[in-house]
Amino acid sequence: TEPFPDLKVEHSKSGVESAKNQANALFSKGSLDEAVRWFSKGLWLVESKKVKDVPSDLHSILHSNRAFAYIKLKKWAEAEEDCSKALGVN
Repeated sequence: TEPFPDLKVEHSKSGVESAKNQANALFSKGSLDEAVRWFSKGLWLVESKKVKDVPSDLHSILHSNRAFAYIKLKKWAEAEEDCSKALGVN
């Protein structure tokens, strides 16, 4: 099932890009939990193969940016997992 059904993201490369931009804006304002939700939604679209034409650098950035949000939230295990995934994508 689709995570965060309240977050409406177009199932396209530009949709994933806009989810990342939304997450970055929330992160900048200090809305870390909400930023994590948007990064997670973008990652779900990529990793569930709902969107197939996402370049690996964008996929990696979603993981690394979410990792940074997790670090700010002191969620160390999640941050480490995302860092590893970001490196694995490239």
